[in-house]
Amino acid sequence: VYGFDDRLSPYYSYEGNGASLRVTGANGVDVDGNHYRFAQAGGALLRIFPLAVNHALLARIRADWQFGDAPPQHGLRLGDRYRGARGFESDEVRSDRRAIASAEYRHVLEGGGHTDLWGLLTFTRIEGALFGDAVYMPIDRDDCHREWFYDVGYGLRFMGDLFNISPTTFQIDAALPIGRCADSTGRPPLTVTLAVLQSFAMF
Repeated sequence: VYGFDDRLSPYYSYEGNGASLRVTGANGVDVDGNHYRFAQAGGALLRIFPLAVNHALLARIRADWQFGDAPPQHGLRLGDRYRGARGFESDEVRSDRRAIASAEYRHVLEGGGHTDLWGLLTFTRIEGALFGDAVYMPIDRDDCHREWFYDVGYGLRFMGDLFNISPTTFQIDAALPIGRCADSTGRPPLTVTLAVLQSFAMF
């Protein structure tokens, strides 16, 4: 695993660049006694373009490959908050190839605040993020024949101190998936995720 990141902080940054390379693999037996062996390789580039004070555009490209037969929990997923598309649920689609291009317009809604909640949690900053993802992930099965998936969404980030631990980030993102497989019928039209780490903290 290799990582380069010159951002001042992965929690809130309005300038910086990053790159990552990742190679993993496993050889074992699952709970049903089936043997598996697989390897994965991936790489990503991240760049933040400052637009004005407290406004920036983030751009990320990423590609991943999988070799062998990985158990479902280790396969490449379409929906993933950090390495996939935020508009899809994590169990919707899996494949052995994935390429992603993402953009996020990050902006401060409230900075320099001090909202104290009973001495346990203090919010000092609130950010907004308008984002979109385009994913190339070829799927060829009886109920789904697609290569491209898209999403658009908006998120809020509440930053501050929790039990005097700084920084802490609470996030809520709502994203609209565009181009789902037919077997996704019945899933909610909007995917909402909660997290305590900033988007692109890992990329």
